[in-house]
Amino acid sequence: PFSSPPWLTASMPTNRRIHTVTSLAASGTSRRAIAREVNEGRLIPLRPGAWANAGETTARQHQLDLVTAASFLAPTSALSHVTASAVHALPLPSKGLDHLWVTNPRPGGGHRRRLMTTIGRMLPPEHVVVIDGRRTTTLERTVIDMATEFGFETGLMTADAGLRLGADPQVLADVLETCGRPRGLGHARQVVAFADGRIESPGESLIRAKWHCAGVPQPVPQFVIRNSTGQFLGRGDFAWPDERVLAEYDGRTKYGSLLKPGQSVQDVIIAEKKREAGIVDAGWTVLRFTVKDLATTDGSAQRILRALDRAGRAAGPQAG
Repeated sequence: PFSSPPWLTASMPTNRRIHTVTSLAASGTSRRAIAREVNEGRLIPLRPGAWANAGETTARQHQLDLVTAASFLAPTSALSHVTASAVHALPLPSKGLDHLWVTNPRPGGGHRRRLMTTIGRMLPPEHVVVIDGRRTTTLERTVIDMATEFGFETGLMTADAGLRLGADPQVLADVLETCGRPRGLGHARQVVAFADGRIESPGESLIRAKWHCAGVPQPVPQFVIRNSTGQFLGRGDFAWPDERVLAEYDGRTKYGSLLKPGQSVQDVIIAEKKREAGIVDAGWTVLRFTVKDLATTDGSAQRILRALDRAGRAAGPQAG
């Protein structure tokens, strides 16, 4: 096992106070009052007899609260899957967020019960790291586990972020060969082959996974666009350079993340429009997509395929 990696230490949220039956009783809170607080959403169950204050709890903080409350785990268990993703500051899926995820060292088995999912699987020593005193699957093993458990789209979202955080592509390939044969291994192989650390957000990962499944040719991420004299015009989220087609994914925080001191969001939007106009003037087709397109990806994929087809026909052999 290894100690906590330096890139993770600064990103770990502060552990919050966990309430137990004993601590609440000591403060004069009755079991009936506890039940009322839970029913009204002011206390969040973590395990039988343990709760956290609701507050403004993110999915990641809730997973870390579950970890804090998990004093009962065997010393050979390892935090894994969704919980390991939270510990490693990876993006989280839409499922399984209310459970603590743990892998126990046994060949097969496991169960899903209220607030906890356990997986029976042997973990090679090199697949485990110790973070804040907790045995946790490594960054690379967590990527593989998420792909086998949740499929290609969620797996790719995890893998892109993992590479961006420093996961080693060779170690990912090695984990594939030494993780046994869990269900979903084919998805994991696809994910490792397709993952790209240049992808900048979970939304970009998800939409490109959906495009891939819809038959869209693989784009070049973070493509630099220049005019005929070599002047820098911009950087595009996804590009098909041969067809001069560019796709931009505008996530919920896109424009806020581009703000410079003294700028407003409106300033950024105006600058973005000028940038896009320069790219279009240079002969590129620019397609924009938002978080809404994640729910209707067939439509966005068809827009890209039509743009690529038009560009291909326009570049066809000329008469003469």
